[in-house]
Amino acid sequence: MPSESNESESRSRLIILGQEPETSNRIFAFNPVLAAFPGPWRYSRSPVLGVLLFVVGVAMLIADVAWFALDLFALVPDRDMNHRLAFAFVALVVAGAFIVAGRVLQRGRLRDSESGKRVKEDTFNLAGSTELGQELHDGLRVGKVTQRKLLSGGTGGWKHDCFVRVYRFPELSRVIATVHFVSDEGVHVWPPLGITPEYADELTVRGHSEANISYT
Repeated sequence: MPSESNESESRSRLIILGQEPETSNRIFAFNPVLAAFPGPWRYSRSPVLGVLLFVVGVAMLIADVAWFALDLFALVPDRDMNHRLAFAFVALVVAGAFIVAGRVLQRGRLRDSESGKRVKEDTFNLAGSTELGQELHDGLRVGKVTQRKLLSGGTGGWKHDCFVRVYRFPELSRVIATVHFVSDEGVHVWPPLGITPEYADELTVRGHSEANISYT
């Protein structure tokens, strides 16, 4: 029989909507687990700058498409096509960079509290229930959850409401995994888990095309 301390380490905690922990810069929206439990991390975001960069990026993208269409079909039909494509591609890359940077600044960044270096995040979104969240947390704690399980998308339903996130700190030996489930009652959070870098590699290896996983 598991000890009481082990049970408490694996048990979920419900945070009722409207009673979220008072945290700065909306870390609760970034990851409720990190807001509910202390750890060697700090969070920051720049929402105003993020929105500005995002809007500029979208405007540049629209202008690039409009310019290319007008230049191709109306204004200067005899211009070298290679020059058109090169300019359009560069403008597209710059616009994309503004959009991505804006989204990152809006969402925020997690950093190591000691070094200030950015913590790398791998995210898995699944459809499920509190039972699935408990299963995932228990499995991660003993190293039994597989990448196939995390990439499965969950059990039933279409809404992604169960989240597993793996964080790699600048110190390579420090990796944590978090699990939370969003319900109508509130957010169920499980204590963060320390996992080995080798296990993290098994869970987050690249080369998959599933849309459920994103790397930032």
